[in-house]
Amino acid sequence: MNTKLLHTVTLGALLTLTTGPYAAALDHAQMDHSKMGHGTAAAATTQPVSTDVEIRTAVVKGYTLTYTLIDVKKQMAASPTPMTHDMSKIKSHHLMVNPVAPDRKPVTGGKAGFLVVQPDKVEVKAMAMLMEGGFGADVDLVAKGDYKITTKISLGDTTLVDEFVYTVK
Repeated sequence: MNTKLLHTVTLGALLTLTTGPYAAALDHAQMDHSKMGHGTAAAATTQPVSTDVEIRTAVVKGYTLTYTLIDVKKQMAASPTPMTHDMSKIKSHHLMVNPVAPDRKPVTGGKAGFLVVQPDKVEVKAMAMLMEGGFGADVDLVAKGDYKITTKISLGDTTLVDEFVYTVK
């Protein structure tokens, strides 16, 4: 019985040691987005200016929505830390929306998602993760042309919907 337990524990440890690094490298959800500083003053001081671009500000039902687009591949290339991600599997951009309530307090809960209609009319949905200062999701904005972006944010009894066109030149 003790030998069987020892073998089970040893096998589990070996599997954890051999597969853990690969899983961490591929699983974007394991990244600690709360410390990335997207769309914050901290982001401006730690990332090259060219990777974060404010693309829109809108007011919906009294909430101010500020959108930031981050060029992920440029950001990774400029990082002093070598990246272990397979670049072919990474989306080209990270889209952030930072909602601020009518009382000027940042939104700290809720759910959000984006519907992106690409220039070729293909629709892509992306659920956004709650992050410091807002919600963010990875999207591909590779082809030149107009992208119709619809944002839906659910904050308890309040639903915010915003729609705009972003052009990649």
